[in-house]
Amino acid sequence: MSIKPDPAQDVMRVIPQAFDAERDVLGGLLCEGPLADDVFAIVQPADFYHTYNQQIAECILAVHRNKVPIDLTTVMEELRRRDWLDEVGGPGYLQALEGHGLTRFHTLKYARIVANRATARDLIAAGREAVEIGYEAPEDALAAINQCAERFLAIAKRSMGGKRGLRAWQDSGEDFEDIYARAVAGRRELSAARLGIDGLDKTIGPLSDQRVIVLLGKRGQGKTQLAVNAVMSTAYELRNRKEHGQVLVFSFESEGMYKERGLSWASHVDNRDILHGFPGNDPGWQWQRKALDDWWPELPTFPVSDCEDVTDEDGVEAQWRIHAKRCPVKLVVVDYWQAMNRRLGRREIEEYDKLALRFKDLANEYACPTLILSQETYDKQTKTASAKNSKTIEEVATMVVRLGEDSKFSCEKMRRGMAFGVTKLVLDKATSRAWTEEAHERLMAMGKAYGGGATESANEYQG
Repeated sequence: MSIKPDPAQDVMRVIPQAFDAERDVLGGLLCEGPLADDVFAIVQPADFYHTYNQQIAECILAVHRNKVPIDLTTVMEELRRRDWLDEVGGPGYLQALEGHGLTRFHTLKYARIVANRATARDLIAAGREAVEIGYEAPEDALAAINQCAERFLAIAKRSMGGKRGLRAWQDSGEDFEDIYARAVAGRRELSAARLGIDGLDKTIGPLSDQRVIVLLGKRGQGKTQLAVNAVMSTAYELRNRKEHGQVLVFSFESEGMYKERGLSWASHVDNRDILHGFPGNDPGWQWQRKALDDWWPELPTFPVSDCEDVTDEDGVEAQWRIHAKRCPVKLVVVDYWQAMNRRLGRREIEEYDKLALRFKDLANEYACPTLILSQETYDKQTKTASAKNSKTIEEVATMVVRLGEDSKFSCEKMRRGMAFGVTKLVLDKATSRAWTEEAHERLMAMGKAYGGGATESANEYQG
């Protein structure tokens, strides 16, 4: 059956393009430069429909290839160098783009939309070429078909899997040399921020490469206990290194809880005895009293600040900025973040999403690992568990870990390295300590008790 093309009908149609998606992709790149590798693996500057967006994308890619951090200033300078700044709408348009920066998930999603629209335009152009070839009534119809087929095949290869603009590894020798050189010379002192759990810290490493770490779990599963473990381990590491730094704790669940649990963690004294006092007829009270007396003098110089008076996100940001001016912040703990909006009487999911983005911005601004404790909810239809009230908090996170039944700890997302499966923990709630099951068995085999007698050896083992 011969199909007759209708040029008039073609003129009436709108060329496929997505201005909003182009704007959001560029805004995401300006706000979070490390996304450039992932974004430009999907879409290239030529895929942007609007010329001024193409020019901005070219400058962002040029800045990235020069290994310069991508931000408003560096991109604007590249546009000036090419005399394109006025053509793209000046600084005002760039600032407006920056305001459209979204999460990593959304930026990559919109990059695929831009790439798909570009592919659609390629198809239209290839179709028009095929129409022109048909009107020319070629003598060799088979050769004409092959010519059209090659054009469509080129479009398919370029768009297959969204891998536009990727370089082959053999063309990336210099990049590999840089990676190898950094690895050989990478004897940099690792960050003091850590979870403080033997075995897990060796698997995950220090938290320096993470920004927002989300710890998910149901009520009573031990989220706060793990957070106390991270706070105290990081603080001990800072003190032992004599490093200038501090840990900030924002607890919206119970005032004074981290002080009490931190004291029990450091002294190996049962938290209940600290809360309710030592029973006079208990023969163990003397060593408990001695353990507390030995550690008590360290409190004034211990690098942990418990921000108890904060009640909302504005207070969190204000205290974070105030403390950061006095001393570098190495770890921030928010326990638990849903209670913040509850105190304000807010329930809207949008408010939690905005709050998640605000935490991401603060963590990126101060390059500080931020451990956010979150209750989780279970969807019976999809049979999946996620953060209560907001999935955005998981999207902006660079690391997501989950506490399951029987203290099953699983890492589901990591910014560096691969997430790993289930690890069994032993949680000692009396002293707010956490151990991997393997480490706990080794300790017990060595006859070194913790939380009930000799404490020095366990402290040394914990590190």
